[in-house]
Amino acid sequence: MGSALKSIFFAGFLSAFALVLVVAGFYPLPAHIRYVSETIALPNGGRQETFTIELPSDRIALPKFARTAPYPRQGFSPDGQERVTAEMYRLRNSTGTVIGIASKMIGRVPGAAPRSAWVSDWILLLPSRGALLLNQINARRTAQATTTTPNEVQVTAGPGPGGAGVLIRGTDEFAGLIGTYNETLRVEDIDAGGVMHGHIKLVTRLEKEL
Repeated sequence: MGSALKSIFFAGFLSAFALVLVVAGFYPLPAHIRYVSETIALPNGGRQETFTIELPSDRIALPKFARTAPYPRQGFSPDGQERVTAEMYRLRNSTGTVIGIASKMIGRVPGAAPRSAWVSDWILLLPSRGALLLNQINARRTAQATTTTPNEVQVTAGPGPGGAGVLIRGTDEFAGLIGTYNETLRVEDIDAGGVMHGHIKLVTRLEKEL
């Protein structure tokens, strides 16, 4: 009796598994669309890629009032009372197509510069390609910003060479790469409600680590 029940169980299991395979053949699982990388070849063998964020339309959610991170406080400010903000955005390529999402955390870190400085950590997530973790010192908050046009500000002020930000780590397509990047903020208008209209531009310059 026991062996008969086992035979019925395994037969039912195999039949169900075969049915799943047949159904999957007619209704395959969805796959992420992989957009062609819009890169520029650099003389050093690396590649340059530009990402943009439209403000305020690409902000996924308006941030609430910033609060001090409960842990680890001393990792963000000398006295544990500074504000830390985090935002999420839709991420676009240089032609304006949405290709992923980006998050940005801003806080004040002691010892990042001759005195405590405002820094940013960016995470760029590109489905089917990978993710980039980027770090920079913010010139805009340390009174070191340089205006490249009347309403465009260079936000990045280090810690990489030439005042560029740095790639901390990459995954998948970006694994094993090193490089730098720059963030600029272009302000088109600030409306009556205090909402900024413009765009953020991130330009990465990456190459394989030797």
